[in-house]
This record gives sequence, structure tokens and C-alpha cells, in this order.
Amino acid sequence: MRRSASPRSDITVRYGHDKTENFSPRRAGEFFNTIRHKLTDAVVCPEGGAFAAEAPLRLPRGFHCYRPPLDAPDTVPPPRQRNGFVTFGAFHGVAKINPAVVAAWAAVLRRMPGSRLRLKATQFADAVVRDRYRAMLAVVGIDADRLDLRPRTATTAEHLAEYNAVDVALDAFPHNGTTTTCEALWMGVPVVTLFGDRPAARMSASLLT
Repeated sequence: MRRSASPRSDITVRYGHDKTENFSPRRAGEFFNTIRHKLTDAVVCPEGGAFAAEAPLRLPRGFHCYRPPLDAPDTVPPPRQRNGFVTFGAFHGVAKINPAVVAAWAAVLRRMPGSRLRLKATQFADAVVRDRYRAMLAVVGIDADRLDLRPRTATTAEHLAEYNAVDVALDAFPHNGTTTTCEALWMGVPVVTLFGDRPAARMSASLLT
């Protein structure tokens, strides 16, 4: 794959048959101007909605595809059966964990006395980030002893195994999880999502419909 001296001088496109091609911004414009349709579904892009410049091609059973790794771990019985309490989980990057999301998750935990929240993100390897999110949740009434902040794992299989410690996965909004929702469902963990007003806020609803 060729790299130009100028980071803006060319773009690399990878095709489905693993061919790569570099071309200039002018050619990039020609390429993207040929895109006329967008694969979607009626949940993400309902009839009458103007969500993209491309004409929607709505697939009847959703447009997402997910393939777990060959070494994906087995599922286990819900952890509440052995723990005696419910563990909620959210494995989103911290950019999706905004104050509104924190407030919603806290409301869920307040309605479930003794429940815990397990968050997993690459950024939680940093003690400063962990302290920041503990403080955010403390403001809305969730003590640190109810939180389990987990960093990134080395492999996808290890990542999926983390779901075996979660009873219910909580989605983020307005930008839903997509891969994380697929992963939770593959591991037998139910997902709770909030249906929003834009495609990014309807991804999990599409997967759950």
C-alpha cells in the first residue's frame, strides 16, 4: 500500500476482493459521486425519513452482519444466579458515555437496589479516566463500590468472555452500540436500548427487531 508524502494527496480504497487502489481527491470525488444507494432497513431509516443523501435500499430483516471469532467462548448461566444481584454492563468507548447516558444508567441502578454496573473501555486503563467516571456516577448517586471499570482485553475472545459477568447490557445514546450490541446478544446477554430520532440512535433497535 503506497503512502504519499502529503497526507491529503491520495486516498486508499479497499475492495471486497482485497484489491487496493490509491487515487487523488479529484478521483475520490468521482468515486463517491457514483454512490447512489445506501443499504439500511425500515427501523434505522423508515419510509418518509430524509436520513441520507443516498436513496435507501431497505433490507427486510435488517442490514447488519456479525461474525464472532472462531474461538468465541461459551455462554454461561446469568451471573445473578451465583452472585445474588444483577450486574448491568456497557462496553462502549467513553466518547459515548455522556452525562445523559450516565443519568439514565444511574436511574436504572437506583431502581435495582444492590445492582452493579460493569463498564469496559480501552480508556479505563488510565486511572485518571477511571476517577473521572467514578466522580460522574457519584454525582448522580452511584457509589464507587457499585462500579467495575474494566480496561481493554488482549483478544476478542477474552473481550466476549467479559459478557459472562453481565446480566443485562445497557446501550448508549444518541449513538448506539452496534458491534457491542451484536457481541452482547451473541453471548446471550439481553440489551436495553433507547429508540432515537436518527440512524445512529436506532442501530440497536434494528438489531433487536
